[in-house]
Amino acid sequence: MRLVLIASGRGTDAESIMDAYRQGVLPNIDLRFLISTKTGAECLFKAEALNIPTQVLDYKCYGKEVFEFRVIKSIESAEIQLVFLVGCIVKIPIISGIRMYNIHPAEPKKFGGKGMYGLAVHQKVLEDIFDQIKRGKKSINDRFFTNLTVHEVGVIYDEGQILLQTSVEIPPTLIQQYLLAKSSDESAQQQVYAQMQEFVLPFEHAMLPAAVNLAALQILNLTKIESEL
Repeated sequence: MRLVLIASGRGTDAESIMDAYRQGVLPNIDLRFLISTKTGAECLFKAEALNIPTQVLDYKCYGKEVFEFRVIKSIESAEIQLVFLVGCIVKIPIISGIRMYNIHPAEPKKFGGKGMYGLAVHQKVLEDIFDQIKRGKKSINDRFFTNLTVHEVGVIYDEGQILLQTSVEIPPTLIQQYLLAKSSDESAQQQVYAQMQEFVLPFEHAMLPAAVNLAALQILNLTKIESEL
């Protein structure tokens, strides 16, 4: 499967896939290149360090239509079959005949939608926990989870078919910190959101190579069955 990654920032999610590819644990994958939607993003340097070719399609340098045209042209000209959005904060157009997946750090239907990326997702998860405790539906001693999800990219944000999902338990100490921060200032709350993000990231990094393998196997098996009919 000819794969391309699209990222916008630090590229740690992309790095987990690129590193797995270089180690030979993605046997059905031909990783062609990484597209960065931001000039000078760290994902570019991570790709170059692993000898993965890169392209820069900076969405700020183009209008929406030109940006989407360039993305589609780049992917179609390389005959890509599989696309993973890994820390991509820009809406990427659906491309007919190409499977496209996105990673989301929480339940997409509850904590997804336009603008729900980065710290905003973790903020909503923690606010939901706070609300449950406040209304007496849960207590501080209960266990709380966030559902990391890899799903297909659809026309509507975060509403595509789920490929892989896992529940990650949130440390009680982090929830306690958030409850204390609620009575403090906004900066204290932002620090907790950032801590939540850093806690979740290693689970994303473990999950993504498995998701790439699953996606490739699904495509290969469907193609095989269709050719036999």
